[in-house]
Amino acid sequence: MIFENLNLIEPILKALQEEGYTSPTPIQEQSIPVLLQGKDFLGCAQTGTGKTAAFGIPLLEKVDPENRKVQALVLCPTRELAIQVSEEIRNLAKSNPSALNVEELLYAATLFDNNGDKLAIYEAAMRQFPNDWRGFNDAGMILFETGKVAQAKADFEKANALSANNKTIKNNLGAVELINGNVKEAEVLFGAATEVNYNKGIVAIMKGDYKAAVDYFGKCNCVNAALANILAGNNNEAAKKLNEGKDDSALASYLKAVIAARNNDNSAVLSNLKTACSKDASMKKLAATDMEFAKLFDNADFQAIVK
Repeated sequence: MIFENLNLIEPILKALQEEGYTSPTPIQEQSIPVLLQGKDFLGCAQTGTGKTAAFGIPLLEKVDPENRKVQALVLCPTRELAIQVSEEIRNLAKSNPSALNVEELLYAATLFDNNGDKLAIYEAAMRQFPNDWRGFNDAGMILFETGKVAQAKADFEKANALSANNKTIKNNLGAVELINGNVKEAEVLFGAATEVNYNKGIVAIMKGDYKAAVDYFGKCNCVNAALANILAGNNNEAAKKLNEGKDDSALASYLKAVIAARNNDNSAVLSNLKTACSKDASMKKLAATDMEFAKLFDNADFQAIVK
């Protein structure tokens, strides 16, 4: 017996193939034909025998995508099992995005951790709803995050053509220009995105206008806000943002070392530098010549960290 013998629709068969399923287990072979006929079925099988798919496959076959009301209810005795069941059904449904409207597609993408899965769903939204800017914008965000900046820009531009003067899209186009080194163009685009100050703060740092950067970041307890305050000489405020932001990145530890150096706390300098360099080895070269640490250049512990 193979799944093709159960008269399942093509999207379900494709999803089963992608999940590595070829032949139904005994519980699936017995339950699926009965459930597809709309009859009641009481099944009992051991763990790992495919009980979720035994009812999940007929469930997906019977659900009417045009009917937005609740059509199925799955009861699970534990949270862990509920998560397991939802993930399996989600994966089975992944191959049939045409059954979803644009809002459902955009939401479905957020259920996946893998960027490839997210991008596939956003691309489905682009194909099915070519006049909706959100699919193009969200696909562009995934491409941007994965370093495919040129492709991201192309999608952002398509989104912009569909929704002119959209602040979200302008901000994303500004981020593209910023990463491409076009600071002036980025500043213009961020200026159009009047509600987005974070990227304006980054531009201000790059232009050397540290006071403006501090103002743009405002109450943001992020690494770049801390950097802006350090560059503006506001060491205490920078330390506060780093502590409250609870960022454990290499850069955060490096900035803490800079603040410690300015406060003549050599122990904190060495401790934070050691953490920063252990997380990002490129910090060693930077620290070795950073004049913030000039007083420790001859210190043996400092040398051991940056060598």
